[in-house]
Amino acid sequence: MKFAHISDTHLGASNFKLKEREEDFENAFKNAVDKIIEEKVDFVVHSGDLFDRGRPPLKTFLFCLDQLKRLKKANIPVFIVAGSHDIGSEGTQISIFEEVDLIKNVSPISLSGDVIEKIEGVTLKLKDIDVFICGISGRRAKINEIYEKFNLEPPKNAYKIFVFHHIVSDVPNATLFYDIQTSLLPRGFDYYAAGHWHSRFEKKFDHGIIVYPGSLEYCDIREMETDKEKGFYIVEVNEKKETRLKWIKIEMRKILIRSLNCNNFSPSEVTENCIKLIKEEAANIKNGILILELNGRLKSGNKSEIDRIRIEKLSKELGILITQVYTSNLLDPSSSMTIDVKSKSLEEIEIEYLQKQKYDDKVIKLAKELISILGQDLSSEEIEREVERAYNIIQKEMLK
Repeated sequence: MKFAHISDTHLGASNFKLKEREEDFENAFKNAVDKIIEEKVDFVVHSGDLFDRGRPPLKTFLFCLDQLKRLKKANIPVFIVAGSHDIGSEGTQISIFEEVDLIKNVSPISLSGDVIEKIEGVTLKLKDIDVFICGISGRRAKINEIYEKFNLEPPKNAYKIFVFHHIVSDVPNATLFYDIQTSLLPRGFDYYAAGHWHSRFEKKFDHGIIVYPGSLEYCDIREMETDKEKGFYIVEVNEKKETRLKWIKIEMRKILIRSLNCNNFSPSEVTENCIKLIKEEAANIKNGILILELNGRLKSGNKSEIDRIRIEKLSKELGILITQVYTSNLLDPSSSMTIDVKSKSLEEIEIEYLQKQKYDDKVIKLAKELISILGQDLSSEEIEREVERAYNIIQKEMLK
């Protein structure tokens, strides 16, 4: 038996407000579908964030529709959970694909905020093995209660797959922004198909394995710096239910990151050094993305005087798609160090800011809950209800 595990495709996303980057996300998904069909897998598991928004543009929706139809034509069923980006105030676009039998959503969603207690699954009877698949959506509200009340008894003789879209506490560098303790995952599954964490990660759990394939494309500068490659897994299972992972790399637009020490430079000298570096690297980054990270302290002027227009114009003339100049770590002569945002996700920036305000970890986790509520696509009534729920949680926490 063989299946593909893919996650965090974020169709509709775009870096640097470029249509080319939106196309990159689509190309990554199309290439993945090409390879999945080529591998002749029995089915696909997608662990959330099919789209980057709960209401994707029509163009993005139709593109995804075409790719799912290709899988349908190849007799490859797709099982998915709704990720945090997929869920809007009116549900998820995934439900439309389910109505036309292109996918099967194995993650129940409660838009009312109620705890989901009834979780069902799907059983596939393949020629050599039975497979059982169930999951939990990427919603955040009352998520600990949902996992604690998970009491589904999967079939004993089947290969069991649990699909979820949350970051577990064992993920490296996720100390403050994990969603659940790893120990909350239900026991007895062979494969834990995980999403929401955008980097590759594998860990044994119970008698199975937790697997994050990560995102298919670079979603932010942090990923560009830390992830050497993007892709997904082909998972092969023998008659003894032994699992073997095969990594499938997705080719992407070239990205080059260069650091420039600009200590004791003037803004014009910084500009000239950027120009020099662009000329040196242009041949290596044709139609690619060049990231220039500037650090140090200027001897005069301020960093707003760096000639970004000239830098961008030269980049385009030399065939570079875009050159991004990051000055978070470049200080003006009289400035003090602030939060470094150049290589961090939004969640990491929020946490670092709260830490600098001297809040303890408990308060930071509660603040994250409120931030996640205000960042959702909710009606005013839903926001009011969720804020009230979070407020009650905060009161209880403060009384401990």
